[in-house]
Amino acid sequence: MATKSSAKTSKVVAKAGDDYVKAKAPFHYMDLRLSRQQVFELRGRPGDARLIAMGYVSVVKKGTALHQCAECGALFDNPHWLKVHGDMWHLYKCECGWQPQPGVLDLESAMQRHARQCDLMQAVKLAAHKEHVAKAKEIQKAGGAEPAGA
Repeated sequence: MATKSSAKTSKVVAKAGDDYVKAKAPFHYMDLRLSRQQVFELRGRPGDARLIAMGYVSVVKKGTALHQCAECGALFDNPHWLKVHGDMWHLYKCECGWQPQPGVLDLESAMQRHARQCDLMQAVKLAAHKEHVAKAKEIQKAGGAEPAGA
């Protein structure tokens, strides 16, 4: 199947430290692609104080309980925002690892287009079709009755 439930956990896995902040909107910080309300640690960059002053991030109180995304490890201080993150970034992900790029508005259509081209999804579809044909032949041989064990 090409879609799965969003990644989430209600288990508290960490506590915020000294330089932990929360992103107020999605943006990139160094190598991190941040979700809204995602908690992360500032790395002592020259512009860190400006991020706080301009309101891109807010300081997270030291010792605040954090919840971690089971898919990517992102931290959140509120389970609601963890679920929002999971629904946005992890709900639509193919078993081959492909997922729509950030900013794609119609995720369902993007997944359908990918599934039509994905070798893994085509193999799953072909196996399901072969199983269906085998069951149909079994039903025909049995004279139209449901096969045993179906």
